Amino acid sequence: MLPTGRPGLDERCCRVTTLESLVCEGLEPTGRLVQAADDRRRFSPVRPTRAVERDLKTALRTVLEGLRLESRERSIAPNEWPRVGPVDLVFQHVNTADEGRAAAFVELKWAHTDVLWHVAWDLAKSALVARLGLAERAVCVVGALESERRTRYGALLAETRRETVQFLRDFHEAMRPFCFHEAAREHPTGPYRLPTIMEIAVRCEHRFQVRSLPWTLTVLEVGAPGDEWVVVDERGRA
Repeated sequence: MLPTGRPGLDERCCRVTTLESLVCEGLEPTGRLVQAADDRRRFSPVRPTRAVERDLKTALRTVLEGLRLESRERSIAPNEWPRVGPVDLVFQHVNTADEGRAAAFVELKWAHTDVLWHVAWDLAKSALVARLGLAERAVCVVGALESERRTRYGALLAETRRETVQFLRDFHEAMRPFCFHEAAREHPTGPYRLPTIMEIAVRCEHRFQVRSLPWTLTVLEVGAPGDEWVVVDERGRA
């Protein structure tokens, strides 16, 4: 049995050893560790005074310690989206010396208030990773307050097959802030193009509470079937 999620939680109890364990058994201990982090921050004299995304990252690093987890974020700069930003967590294959294609790229979000819309960026980024084969699996782990999930951006966490053209229309205001010209640059930050189709699968969800408020951890896996592309302009439109 797991302890109650208070400071001093015995983290050794919570470790799992495969990426599939994240789906089948890893979310509950991850949630407990984030609860413990929130408790520590709640009574801290310094900000932030509640759990944040880096606490989710630390929790996952603890839970998935048995995997070959790279020690830092990995920078990527594909031609299709040169300034897409680093990957939050990178998993290599266990029991192999192969340093080639990663087993999985994982993007993280912790959505307390007015953050869930950022998942639109992560889904597009993950679809590109899947299409280019930068990792064998492209995964998003999202912790979201229930009130965030009830907004229109809760739809980003649904299992579905999305046409990218429609996705860019539906969530234009979420993608637009990341697609702009800079005064010193001739070209937009990107993306220049994205896969035509995004397939989003919900692998697992875990419901828990932080400060008596309902939260859900969701594991999404993103695929990009086919070989066709959608060109994206500097306004974030196809």
